[in-house]
Amino acid sequence: MYPFFTYSPNRHYFEYKWYNLELLRLLGAAPYGGCDAAEFLELVASLIPNDADDWHRKFLALAERTQTWGDEMQKNGHLSTAKGAFLRASNYFRCAQYMFPIMPAKDQPYFLSLYHRSISSFEQATKLMEHDVRRVRIPFQPPEYRAAPLQLPGWLHLPAQSRRLQGGRGTPILICIGGADSTQEELYFLSAAEGPGLGYAVLTFDGPGQGLVLREDGVPLRPDGEVVVEAVLDFLASYAQEHPEANLDLDAITITGQSLGGYLALRGAADSRIKACVAIDPIYDFYDLAMSRMPKWFMWPWERNYMGDGFVDYAVVEHAKLDVATKYTFAQGGQMFGSSNPAQMIRDMKQYTFRLDKTITSNSSSNSNDSNRGRGNRDYLEWVRCPVLVTGAAGDPKLFLPEMSTSAIMRNLVNVPDGQKELWIPKAWSEGGAQAKSGAWPLLQYRTFKFLDEKLAIARVAGQNGVYENGFVTNGYH
Repeated sequence: MYPFFTYSPNRHYFEYKWYNLELLRLLGAAPYGGCDAAEFLELVASLIPNDADDWHRKFLALAERTQTWGDEMQKNGHLSTAKGAFLRASNYFRCAQYMFPIMPAKDQPYFLSLYHRSISSFEQATKLMEHDVRRVRIPFQPPEYRAAPLQLPGWLHLPAQSRRLQGGRGTPILICIGGADSTQEELYFLSAAEGPGLGYAVLTFDGPGQGLVLREDGVPLRPDGEVVVEAVLDFLASYAQEHPEANLDLDAITITGQSLGGYLALRGAADSRIKACVAIDPIYDFYDLAMSRMPKWFMWPWERNYMGDGFVDYAVVEHAKLDVATKYTFAQGGQMFGSSNPAQMIRDMKQYTFRLDKTITSNSSSNSNDSNRGRGNRDYLEWVRCPVLVTGAAGDPKLFLPEMSTSAIMRNLVNVPDGQKELWIPKAWSEGGAQAKSGAWPLLQYRTFKFLDEKLAIARVAGQNGVYENGFVTNGYH
């Protein structure tokens, strides 16, 4: 891990890999305008580790200063630099509200307002982008009896006319799903920064347990993420019919997700309307992964009912008083899962697995091609048949454990032919060794869209003056 903060008994008690990873995540957005090196270095030099209030104040000041610069630049007609300032301000506001889950209830409306400022700054940037960006609302009806319908907020990034695929072909679509604490605005730096320029439409959205759907609607995450993806696919079908000018190709829909979003993307990939999937550092079994990171002497009595929930709850609360990372992890997870206490949050992780004897799986699919789900399968991944790129993060084997997730996923994709599934487990940070490929997002997007090009038979041939032209082939891949 890049040592922005290292262990020092005179300064703090923990090594702070969590801080380091979050800062790498921010700096990794720099190639696409989401961070400035000098701004970043000045902030990190002044940041006090293990102090959530200091984190909030420093990032808020930077966000407001950057937003002011963006407004001035736009007013004076410097639109390119204004776009960059708005993107950075959006990302800095995201960081400023990042500690939302651990803040007292009385302060949470204020932190929610910072989230909206992040969205507002991003929207200002979208109006200065070369490609067309549209705000959308995705209808989602939870299958539970008498559940209230939802409108999932989304951004649809469409390629400019000059970037559309040649030969009369429609625009392929990439659905992008975020991780546990990402925002859909941040997903721009992981997918939409490159996709429209390559002729792809990119759809990002907040699903249950994510973004505004969690913060404003209070709707927790669902282990059966396929029902959400089904609603997104239905929305795309309706949108394509209502907006023929978007030129969307419903026979070329793909999906990607990062970390927990990779798990949700793989669940959605079982729908036959998905033609390819890129799962970035996904989990296979959330509970098993969590248990591998916790002291066995601590969890063993609780797992075997020798100690009650109060044993775990007390230990977590006391440790969280000393360690912001622990406090954040359990507060964020508790809100995301809708858990009442730390022990219940750990227990709720058991639902997030591909093992069918443990998971909750929806049988509500209206897609006739998927009507045989649930018959004789032992692992959910057996339903996935489209091409899949699965990645792992080996940069810190004690933290990311690709052998517990990436390798298990590859083994259980039994109905995806060997030639249609690809494995990528880098170790170096510069090559994607950090979780969610933080710090290597240009390489991530290259690998993602190269894989999708191959599976959708999209060829990119060199034109004059080094300019590449988009096309497609019908007899094999280039």
